Amino acid sequence: PTKPPVDWKRRIVSGVAVVALIGIVWWALAAWSAQRLPGQTATGFDPRDENTVLVAQARAVMFDQPGAAAALYDEVLENDPDHVEALTYRGWTLALSTRAMEDSSAVTDALKSSIDSLGRAVELDPEYPDAHCFLGIIQIRFLQSPSGAVPYLERCLEQNPPADVRVLVEPLLDEARTE
Repeated sequence: PTKPPVDWKRRIVSGVAVVALIGIVWWALAAWSAQRLPGQTATGFDPRDENTVLVAQARAVMFDQPGAAAALYDEVLENDPDHVEALTYRGWTLALSTRAMEDSSAVTDALKSSIDSLGRAVELDPEYPDAHCFLGIIQIRFLQSPSGAVPYLERCLEQNPPADVRVLVEPLLDEARTE
């Protein structure tokens, strides 16, 4: 039998396709694992990414399950003890969780821990309005101390919080000033 003629067109197209595929795979691997950036672990995983996921999960359950949200914020704080947002919202969710508590000593402990967490957030970033807002709300609504709430609420408004927060805080400040 005679040998069929070589199909050069097919060989060239196949060769180009193989080289292109190798190039794409090489580029994908290089882009995915090329270098380790500052803050990443040996695997290239950035723990800040995990914190972002945990914070998002905590926000999703904050009002329905404040205790669970506080636990998620605790996980963030294990990775980054100075994470201002986690400290702030951990404090707030701990305060919210006291509404479901019946044991007065547990309420006292949770509120103390809440205020400590918020105080640490203020210490780390005095310009972050949320911590001041929450401290003011805790003073007026949880501790029934309107005079104690005034400086926190004023500081919150001085930091130019978002409009929806401002709408909530301004009436509280007026109420605290009149009592």
